[in-house]
Amino acid sequence: MLAGFYGGFVQAGVGFVLLAALCGTLHYDLVRGNALKLACTLAFTSLSLLVFIADDLIRWAPGLILAIGTMVGARIAVRFAISANPKLLKLFLFVMTLVGCLAAYLF
Repeated sequence: MLAGFYGGFVQAGVGFVLLAALCGTLHYDLVRGNALKLACTLAFTSLSLLVFIADDLIRWAPGLILAIGTMVGARIAVRFAISANPKLLKLFLFVMTLVGCLAAYLF
């Protein structure tokens, strides 16, 4: 529930929070945890989007470009995740979490 509040308010990095909860606490494997993370993210992002649309706070052109990039990246990532070794996937997720934390700290 806390991850949902955080995701609806900030959104940035919520995937890492949800993956930690789903895979670390509930013991889902990374592929299933990621699928459930995306379903959860879709739910609270849709509700947040409705609030922003109602207040006319959406910049549609950059948002649609970002959405297209996200869909293309997700398609590539799913193919990689399904075929990758689970240990390699965990290492990749750990490294990307560190990179994200470092980027947030520096910028």
